[in-house]
Amino acid sequence: MPVCAICSRPEKQQPDTDDAGRTITQAAVRWVNTTLSQLRASSGDCRDCALLLNGVLFYHGKFANIQEDKIKIIAETLPAKPSNDSQEHLSVEVRWEESEDQCGDAHDHGHAEGYPDVKLEFFTDQRRSMPQTTIKSLKAHKENIAWSALPKTFQEAVLFTKKLGVQYLWIDSLCVIQDDVTDRLRAAFELDSIFGNALLTLAATSSADPTQGLFGSTTPPFKIQATDSKGSLSKIYVREQPSHYSFKAPFNEGSHMNDWELPFNTSKEANARTPLLRRAWAYAERLLSSRVLHFTDSEMILECGSEFQCECGRIDDATYDSRTTDSFKQELTKILAEGSSDSTDKRMDSMVSRLEAISITDSATATSAPVAANALELWSYIVTEYTARNLTYDEDRLLAIAGVAKRLASVTHAGYIAGHWTTSTLALLWYPHESTHCKRPNQAPGYNVPSWTWASIEGSPIFFDNTSAMDLACSASFPASGSNAPTFSPISGDAIELSAAMAVEVTFCEDVPNEYSLARNGVSVEFQPDVIPVRGEDMVRPGDTLVCVLISMSFRSSILGLVLKKSHTKVPVYRRIGRFECYECVRDGSDEDPEDAEALFEHWFPEVDDMTQLDDRPRQTFRIL
Repeated sequence: MPVCAICSRPEKQQPDTDDAGRTITQAAVRWVNTTLSQLRASSGDCRDCALLLNGVLFYHGKFANIQEDKIKIIAETLPAKPSNDSQEHLSVEVRWEESEDQCGDAHDHGHAEGYPDVKLEFFTDQRRSMPQTTIKSLKAHKENIAWSALPKTFQEAVLFTKKLGVQYLWIDSLCVIQDDVTDRLRAAFELDSIFGNALLTLAATSSADPTQGLFGSTTPPFKIQATDSKGSLSKIYVREQPSHYSFKAPFNEGSHMNDWELPFNTSKEANARTPLLRRAWAYAERLLSSRVLHFTDSEMILECGSEFQCECGRIDDATYDSRTTDSFKQELTKILAEGSSDSTDKRMDSMVSRLEAISITDSATATSAPVAANALELWSYIVTEYTARNLTYDEDRLLAIAGVAKRLASVTHAGYIAGHWTTSTLALLWYPHESTHCKRPNQAPGYNVPSWTWASIEGSPIFFDNTSAMDLACSASFPASGSNAPTFSPISGDAIELSAAMAVEVTFCEDVPNEYSLARNGVSVEFQPDVIPVRGEDMVRPGDTLVCVLISMSFRSSILGLVLKKSHTKVPVYRRIGRFECYECVRDGSDEDPEDAEALFEHWFPEVDDMTQLDDRPRQTFRIL
């Protein structure tokens, strides 16, 4: 593999010395000293340069009007100091020179003279070390794991399990060989049975890391001494009523999930008080578990497939708390029960008695819509919640949710490829909530994440358009497995073929930096790519030709479709670079008010006389990678 000329030839800077010539600091190592344009050019062949470029471009708004060859990038590592407990990181400086006609004053950058225009820190998650089963430690772990080697959370989980009279406890980091790709894949594909068949899942919901334990520190109630009307002395205790944190959100009690603001609850308090719920793996395991016992810093909360119970007894009682309770797990259980001949949970009463809680009854009711349709709609909400959570490794994006998909496959009766159900063309109309936070994650060996799936974007919650007021004669064909059983390919996908009656070439325009539009026949509409600013394989320049494929009209009177980039190959193939939604269209150079979305049909498709006859029109087919 060729050595990268940009980042693989580090320069050691001279260490500082005192008056006697003795070294007082170790030498820093400068890894990169280049321009942004050179870094972009190198990023196509070098993963390290691509990582650095992605990080710098998150702050593109600060230098959007500067030519890239005028922007200097310097990256260096500084030696760790024993007396300093600050986090080790890669220090990156971004500097540029602005002309006076760009900012008025070439020295007015809003920072101290000599300080970088932007100074970044690249760092990793520095979690405290905990025992893991690896290929090297497997043999020793089969014989014995020292009690003292277990962090506090693991120790308390072992003790709690023994108190319940249960013999076996599954801990991911110990039961899965962490550096064995095959074993990690096996465990991920069995996640639904591992957690679904468990008697109970213990969740250290308020613990930031495994050293904090299940039973976090709680604030003792205030004590007040008072006398009653007879003069008797009494003790009155005062505490803050448990807020139930991430399990509640400020929606009206009883509102349908379609009316919820998603992600469900991402308030600063919820994130701080229940850090475990911010992790994508934990979210999938929570959905799959028959019941979860959450240990929070105020009380224990039991969550099952029908409801919640908590120590204060108020979490599901609208009299005390009228906010809506998170019911994704209950909705999933309900849909799975509708597709099963036996929906009775025979072990719930036993578990509740062990925890000395009240009986939990199954309140699931059948919905009027078909089970498969409900399952696909719920899946879109689950993906939104899942993509709002954190993953340490990009390659886990499809892996961690595979168990949930495997469970739902029993009721969707559809193929599942790289996060997408093959019976839904509308689900291709996903879009990131914040494109300016997004990037295309690196492809791991053995994975093929195509551009048409939501998993090809990382950095923002993903949303979907689930309903259509009008089908614009567009359908998708997915690769088949060659057997009668529906395809189940959870971490990889191949090209799909999109057949459309309304597809047209458009011109890509950048009206102002990082604000884009699409134009044809002198009529323009706004366009938001999946990744802003456009870069890497999504890179297009003003004046480039793209293809806009119209798929449906929504009930909010907008036109929806996909925007594709054609490859320069002998056999044309396409990449998705964004979702298209038109609310209104504007005639270029005109001062007239914008026209509504439906006017786009006559401007871009003047040959279409009757929209009701779209199914009879010839179709174009696009192979999308």
